[in-house]
Parts: sequence; structure tokens; C-alpha cells
Amino acid sequence: RLERNSMEKLTILLDVRGGDGWPNPSAYGLMPFIRSTVTHLNNLFPERLGRGVLYPVPTLSLYLWEMAKVFIDKDTVKKIVLFNSYPKLENSPPNKQIAEYVDDSVVRLLEQARIASFIVD
Repeated sequence: RLERNSMEKLTILLDVRGGDGWPNPSAYGLMPFIRSTVTHLNNLFPERLGRGVLYPVPTLSLYLWEMAKVFIDKDTVKKIVLFNSYPKLENSPPNKQIAEYVDDSVVRLLEQARIASFIVD
């Protein structure tokens, strides 16, 4: 929980891999979500976003991001990082790249929670 008077910054990790029974979003489908998320964070929690990390995004998403970021505040754009890879269910998160922004134990914990949410027949 963030206290109202705190100046603490958030690092948001957004894993866009699909799961069993829930596909990953398309590159085009992801852009409105990114734009909306950035807008809401800026409006509701100004200056709280320390870093937004999206992974793994397909190459097309990188090109779309290049086009979309011209409509987003330059300071906010600097806070967003996209890691390129094919977002397959079985692919591991890019731990080495993410480790620059959060502790590796956080990524492992999030990966365990993601896998635990799969419905196994």
C-alpha cells in the first residue's frame, strides 16, 4: 500500500504471455491497453511510476510503440521498457534484462504465481 504523502516510486511488470485458456493479446490489441494504463497512472498517481516493464513483446509491438510514444509525455516514455521476444506460454521471462529494474526473486515469485494460475486438466 502506498501512503498518500509518500514519494515512493512503482515498478510495474506486465507479462503479456498467454496461458492455458487465455491467449496473449495481439500487438495491436496491446497498444490501447498500454496507452490507457500510462494515462491512468499519470492522472491518478502522478510521478509514482518509476518504471513500466512489458515483456515479452513481439517485434511488431516494438514498432507500434515507436509510433504510439509520440502521443505520450516524454518523461513517461523514458520510464517504459519493452523486452522483445515471442510471447509463447512456455518461454521464460527475460530475467537478466528485468533484473536491472527489480530483484530476481520478484520475477521468480511472479512466474510461480502465473504458472499456479493455469487450469490443468
